[in-house]
Amino acid sequence: MLSLAAPLCTRMPSDHAQADDDLPSLAAEAAPPRDLDAALRELFARTRSQQALNTAAVIANTLVQGASARLAEHVAADAWRLIDEVAALSPARPLHECARGCSFCCHQQVSVTPAEALALADVLRETFPAPWLEQLRAILAQRSARIAGFATMAEYFAAGLPCGFLGAAGECAIYAWRPVMCRGYHSLSRASCQEKYVDPAGPPPAIDRAGHRAAQATLQ
Repeated sequence: MLSLAAPLCTRMPSDHAQADDDLPSLAAEAAPPRDLDAALRELFARTRSQQALNTAAVIANTLVQGASARLAEHVAADAWRLIDEVAALSPARPLHECARGCSFCCHQQVSVTPAEALALADVLRETFPAPWLEQLRAILAQRSARIAGFATMAEYFAAGLPCGFLGAAGECAIYAWRPVMCRGYHSLSRASCQEKYVDPAGPPPAIDRAGHRAAQATLQ
């Protein structure tokens, strides 16, 4: 797992993360449908092989940039597809309150796999104009400098630094290529997310645990 100093997208940070027993539970989770079980088994079974491919992608990057980018994109896209499938099959899917422009959770540090980092770098080079990329570099450099000055994680969260890819209207510039921790994080209460944004020391928001567990599995 790569932990980027500059906040790019959302994640549930370590000091905010709760044990599964502490997270808001759903009655429907007691008996998930067989299709969801199958999707989770496939995701977990692929985790180790994806980790090996992640390492291979990093090594290949020092040799043939184009080849490593294609490999990284394949690995990342496969993980993203599986995370989306788990979210779609979750019993809590009808309760998801996440929506375009809702970005209360997008003010945190992100964790990405090596494959995702390489794939996103390639997407950025091919998709966005040079002036936009220069602006992004400046934003991330500024955020990194601020983060380096924090003595505690509490200071970091209190600062409420927005994701580097977050637009003025709360939209995600890389939504189609968002990392697994973003894809697997689905709120069951917009209000609780807003409360957490206003008070970082408050209780964690209610989330769909199926997607969150699946996302965590890909980062282990």
